[in-house]
Amino acid sequence: MRRWSALALVLLACGEGDPDASPKPTSKVESAPGVVSFGPGDAGELIGVPAPVLAESDAPASYWLYRESAGIAETRALGLSVRHAHQDAYGLTWVSEDGQLQRQRGGGAWRNAETLATHVLGNPAYFADGRVVVSRTGPEPGESDLYLWDRGHLRALTTAPGPDEMPYVVGRGQLVFVSGRTGIASLWHLDLDSGQQRQLTNRGLRRVDRRFIPPPVRDLRVRDGELDYDAGDGARYRVDLRSGAP
Repeated sequence: MRRWSALALVLLACGEGDPDASPKPTSKVESAPGVVSFGPGDAGELIGVPAPVLAESDAPASYWLYRESAGIAETRALGLSVRHAHQDAYGLTWVSEDGQLQRQRGGGAWRNAETLATHVLGNPAYFADGRVVVSRTGPEPGESDLYLWDRGHLRALTTAPGPDEMPYVVGRGQLVFVSGRTGIASLWHLDLDSGQQRQLTNRGLRRVDRRFIPPPVRDLRVRDGELDYDAGDGARYRVDLRSGAP
């Protein structure tokens, strides 16, 4: 998600879920660090403005959600505080502050949104046919698995011990994700049709050494058959999607 370097928004004291109490836009354009774009949609760009949090809180970042249709004068508060949002032909989908994946279809009230999944970690992966893949926390600390939501049904895609997180669509029915099942965080590939999973990076490694390829932290994308990502502190890696070679 790209940073917005100029956006006219003033944070006011607000109550969760109240459109009249959420931050209001102004006509003054100024630097707004931390403001993010959740991507375009038919009704306009979705914009997230960082919500106030307690200084000692370790909760995931949350954002007040806005829709910008035609410039700053028409930026509209949607009355939602979210961790992530996405809009496509199937409606407005978001991850709430308490980790619920919810979807509002058409122009209905968001309070009547459908809950697709609970205990969601990070950002979901969205397929063009409306299917959604999420990482969900497991019963044990540090345990998480990938789940597929498809036409009202939620089923597990991965069940290996350890964390499986950060799903990302790389093709039709194809995903990459980060798994710690071998004891080292590595990139894996998953084919939804066959269920086949294969390790892309750090194959055979049992400890971090000079051969270790760190997993993505942010800004993961596909370019010319390679995964291009930020591994933290600005260090970028490119990994071949087929072989896993750097």
